[in-house]
Order: sequence, then structure tokens, then C-alpha cells
Amino acid sequence: MKTLCRVVPAVLLATIAFNTFATRQRESLEAFDRKDLVVWHISLKGKCGPSAGILDTGGFSHRIQVGNYLGKDFGLVKEITKDGVRIVEIYRVGEDWKEREVWLRAKYPYDESTEIDPKK
Repeated sequence: MKTLCRVVPAVLLATIAFNTFATRQRESLEAFDRKDLVVWHISLKGKCGPSAGILDTGGFSHRIQVGNYLGKDFGLVKEITKDGVRIVEIYRVGEDWKEREVWLRAKYPYDESTEIDPKK
């Protein structure tokens, strides 16, 4: 799992966190720790763009797309590729807020033969 971490001005992140996260309804996968989630399926040819199947700790399957949130650190799905899901998280360390980029790798290799062409 590749992690990229950078310090972001606390005022900026606090404003983003309050305005964005405090006023929206939380998504179901935000109840789980990111490390406990498993990417078990990737679809790159869907009508609505790429999507991924995620298994939670209870064994339930969730479908995510770019723009969905997951994990307890306000993880925003930024990209879905054949290798996995790229997430940007915002988390607090003491008085500072930090941002990190994390990849959730797919458990099984991407297989194009399992894709359904939405145009047919």
C-alpha cells in the first residue's frame, strides 16, 4: 500500500472539513476503518464510469465510484484503475490537519473478459 503524506494549512483543512463533511450525510463505508476494507472487484467500462466492489468487515458488498467517501479519515475516492482505488484522506494530528494519498489494491487481478459492454 503506497502512502503519500503532506502537511496542509490547518485553517484551510478545518474550513474544508467543516463545510464539506459537517453538512453532508455520511456514507455507509465511512463507518469502517479503511484498512479493514477489501477491493474485490474492479469495473472500468460501466455506463457511469469506473466502479469498484468493496467488502466490509461484515462481508457485505458495496459499489463505489469516484466521488464516494470511505474510511474514518474522510477518505475521498479520487481514481479507480485496474490496480485498485486511489483515496485522499484528511486527518488530524494534534493541532494540524494532514492530507495523505492511499491506494487500496485490488485483491484479484483485473480481468477484462468479465466486463459487460454497456453499449451492447
